[in-house]
Amino acid sequence: MNPFSRTFHPDEANQAFTVGKLLETGHYVYNPTDHHGPTLYYAAAPLQKAFGHSDCATLDGNLLRATPLVFAALTLVFAALACKRLVGKAILPILPLATLPCLFFYATDFIQETLLGCFLMAGFYFAVRYVQTTAPDRRSGALAASSRLKPGTWAIFLGIALGLAAATKETCVLSFAAAALALLPLLLVKRQQAPLSRAVRPELRRFALPPHVSQHVVLFFVSAAATTLFLYADLGRDFSGVQSLLAAPLAYWHRAGGSAAASAGAAWHVHPWHWYFTRCFTAENGGAAFLAGAFAILAVLRFVRRRFTPATTFAVLYPVILLALYSAIPYKTPWCMLTVLEAMAVACGILAFTQTPDDDAGDRASRIGMLLLAVLSAEQLLMCQTIARDPDAAKIPWNYAHASPQARELAEAADKVLQTNADGFLAVALPPENTWPFPWYNRANEKRTGYWTTFEGLEDLAKRGEKPLAVIVPAEEGHLVQPLFPHLKNTKRFEMRPKVRVRIFW
Repeated sequence: MNPFSRTFHPDEANQAFTVGKLLETGHYVYNPTDHHGPTLYYAAAPLQKAFGHSDCATLDGNLLRATPLVFAALTLVFAALACKRLVGKAILPILPLATLPCLFFYATDFIQETLLGCFLMAGFYFAVRYVQTTAPDRRSGALAASSRLKPGTWAIFLGIALGLAAATKETCVLSFAAAALALLPLLLVKRQQAPLSRAVRPELRRFALPPHVSQHVVLFFVSAAATTLFLYADLGRDFSGVQSLLAAPLAYWHRAGGSAAASAGAAWHVHPWHWYFTRCFTAENGGAAFLAGAFAILAVLRFVRRRFTPATTFAVLYPVILLALYSAIPYKTPWCMLTVLEAMAVACGILAFTQTPDDDAGDRASRIGMLLLAVLSAEQLLMCQTIARDPDAAKIPWNYAHASPQARELAEAADKVLQTNADGFLAVALPPENTWPFPWYNRANEKRTGYWTTFEGLEDLAKRGEKPLAVIVPAEEGHLVQPLFPHLKNTKRFEMRPKVRVRIFW
């Protein structure tokens, strides 16, 4: 099955409608209780316009999903560029990333995580270039002439990349915190001149502060802040989004704890600290157990042989810290693991291919690392093929809180009824968390559909003498419909999502 044909997830459908509103009004207003940063919407809208889609009713689902696919490809490009600078090879080190089942699944999921991963990977590459252009040569002590661009330029690029990440999803702060914590031991070791190994001491000189570091820091923060604020301010047209951004930390503090007041359905996603390990780090159906195992083995090999460099140290610490931060938050969803697993996959490549002055390119540990990388990539590729065969399968760990394929069948049934009378309308009375993705599949009839969150809305309709052509309600409330609307003689059950059943009457 084509991954593009996967049933739209409720979150995808919600994001799609935001793109439709952006096309219709030309504006995006940030709401921290319901949506995320604007980059996904601004990236998707031009592609829709290019193919003649200008409102919700005409949105093309395949084009929407092509947007994150482009950024998934860019993630691979930035990872390859970073690995080329760090280990001298571009393709082989990123094979674990290129075959990552989690990335394969979410690359065609219209949510923010794929874009967030891309911008973070871009930031990693720009950070590598910045460090290398400011690193003194090991022999002469002069700055390395490894780039035509000045360090300040790479600092600006780094700021823009992380500014885009901040304008994509609020969870970027966890990635920033993990990166800072992963860098802290390196900076402390440099300050104390602690000899970790013969290979590490000269490498730590790469973290010596450049002569104009204060200027670079200013350039970085100015470019990051300008990028973020410009996007949240609706491209500089409406600064109410910036005010909402300032209020976002409090909203996300409550959401992280699972407060229903902070986000509809937030309590659904409250899980124990070990939930990511039991759901996402499985050994089948696209889980990350093999990746985690390879990562641990490669890290242990480095530790036992004392062959850590700043790059390998950061590569090991960053995903571990980021996983710990996500695990500590009660609110958990599998797609949050995408950036963790991307970092872990790239770390495997860096650990396997990094050579220190004490290394022998042909030694046993190096051969073990490269063989492990090959086996991991092959195993992940098989998992991707399994996902592609049935992307709607509930057994896929990344397919979480997903919609049933019957959701689109329900929309088709409603459409057939509406076609029988051009003046009639559809009444939908479902809790908000059980309504999506129906509005997406019913978007062509949006103007002929009324949505209510409780059954009382239908009772008000009946009191006013209005007679809808069709009514959709939770299955357990089905017995209440025909006493209100005796003209609705037919009924059929559908599954909106696993264990969530609805009935349509017509």
